[in-house]
Amino acid sequence: MLKEEDLYNTVFEDILDKCTADKAVYKVWKEKDIRVRGFIIQALSMNQITCIQMATTAKEIVERLKEDYKPKGLASSYFLMKKLFTLHMEEGDLMNNHLNTIYELVQWLASVGERISDSQVMLTILISLPPSYKTFSMVL
Repeated sequence: MLKEEDLYNTVFEDILDKCTADKAVYKVWKEKDIRVRGFIIQALSMNQITCIQMATTAKEIVERLKEDYKPKGLASSYFLMKKLFTLHMEEGDLMNNHLNTIYELVQWLASVGERISDSQVMLTILISLPPSYKTFSMVL
């Protein structure tokens, strides 16, 4: 819906400062931001609205919701670590996609308080490669 209304990017734009921004630009941004907040709030339950009621922009609302729904606890750590350490790249998959998946998992783990060392990431990459990369793995 936000994309259809050309409002999607409003959620991710930097918050404009009323004092320093061009007045016409600020006015357009503020109108879009108000519309986006309306769309978001309509989709929320009362419990969710309670956690975002002090937010003043759409971006703040999204950030608060992301923080509220961010995975937490031992179960999340277990799930993410299991996914990371059992990940395997299939023959024909793009290396870039595989590395991005590993990077995202490492970032998610960091967000729940689990630090994965660089050497663990490197070993995970090497172990997860398909047989066609065997020579590459042996060289390292």
